Amino acid sequence: ESFQGGNQDSGNDATGIYPYGTHLIKWIAEDGCGNTADCSYLFTIEDCKNPTPVCLNGISLPGMNSNGCVEVWANDLLEYAFDNCTDTTFVEGSVKIRREGNTGALLDNLLLCCEDLGTVIVEIWVSDDADGNGIPYTSGDNTDFCSTYIILQDNTGICGDTGSSVASVAGEIET
Repeated sequence: ESFQGGNQDSGNDATGIYPYGTHLIKWIAEDGCGNTADCSYLFTIEDCKNPTPVCLNGISLPGMNSNGCVEVWANDLLEYAFDNCTDTTFVEGSVKIRREGNTGALLDNLLLCCEDLGTVIVEIWVSDDADGNGIPYTSGDNTDFCSTYIILQDNTGICGDTGSSVASVAGEIET
């Protein structure tokens, strides 16, 4: 900081909005006798907050196509998403899906078939663009997920007898 006549020179205020990245601020002080000293400060601005996805609270799929399967898209289960720095359009456009507990690749969609009848729990993932390269899910980006469920039903009987909890009752009623 520089002082003249006991008053702080306001031209040395480092307050401001800095872009992501590493920055250097250097202060130089001079006394009334012409002696100087300097101090440098290196700092980095990073986006360390994960984006926030909000899932639909479950969906029910009553029918399947003729091969006994149905495609479920990740964006069909995302209510909305946002981030503190990255544009909402980018974050919502990054949506991916995978089954809960699966550590494999994130997918655009899942193919659910007769063997999946019942409740399927899934994770809906989103990414921000913290590294600024315009590509989601790269090493410098932040990601997060929400969990929701899909109830897969076979209302048209495509799957046949799957051994589910369907029972047939027969007999006579007498009075």
